[in-house]
Amino acid sequence: MLDLRQVNGPGLQKAAAVREAIGFPDGAIDFWNSALHLASNSDLEERAYILTELAGLARRIARFSEAERYAANALALEPDYPAALIEQGRIALESGKPEAAIAPLAVRLKQGDSYAAQYFLTRALEATGKTAEAEASGRKFMAMQANAAGRKGRNELLARYLTSHGEAPKAVELLKADAPKGLSQQTADAYAMALLESGNAPQAAQEIAKALDPGVRNPLIFLHAAKIAQANKNAVQAQAFLKKCIEANASSPYAETAIRELQSTGK
Repeated sequence: MLDLRQVNGPGLQKAAAVREAIGFPDGAIDFWNSALHLASNSDLEERAYILTELAGLARRIARFSEAERYAANALALEPDYPAALIEQGRIALESGKPEAAIAPLAVRLKQGDSYAAQYFLTRALEATGKTAEAEASGRKFMAMQANAAGRKGRNELLARYLTSHGEAPKAVELLKADAPKGLSQQTADAYAMALLESGNAPQAAQEIAKALDPGVRNPLIFLHAAKIAQANKNAVQAQAFLKKCIEANASSPYAETAIRELQSTGK
């Protein structure tokens, strides 16, 4: 699309997704920003969408300050923009500020049911020790199953919920049916962690390799890969993944964990 017409917003957006998938997040950010420059100043929703996509990309590579800025800019253009509210909650949650995640996710849920918002709100409530509220939110999340069938990311989030609540074998069965058709990077990661928690570390290694194969630069997935390698008693590979986690973003909280792990092994 870009070869045919370089000044092409949709082409830039598609190319940005490809660049991220093959391990070039900085190039992806450049393309998203180019698409933003092409978007009309009067098209606030399109601009909010692009800023939200930038926020998600920055979050996935653990550049949380950038991610927060992009999400805030999206909401400045379109107050209560649904996707930006969820992204803002995810950024706060994944950057270690679960208390700050609760408000934007609650606002999103006041707009109507949202499978993703309910899942991340549950995680935020759990992380802040609000046990009763978290359990109630978790029940709502599970009750949304029928209406969420077929939605993007539905099985990934359900698998992660089941895995973190002692039902990893159910998560494995859920994703096993999807695996032959090919899983997204995030879903392959969820599948690998479910397999690990189910006691099947060898297959977990096969699945995490699929998540990493395109060239992903997500430091959290590298950290998961290291954990799986450790479970398979492959110390050399675990150390290599920990180093990749640090290289992906040395200032991220995931890199801090990786550094501690390497120091504990003397490497």
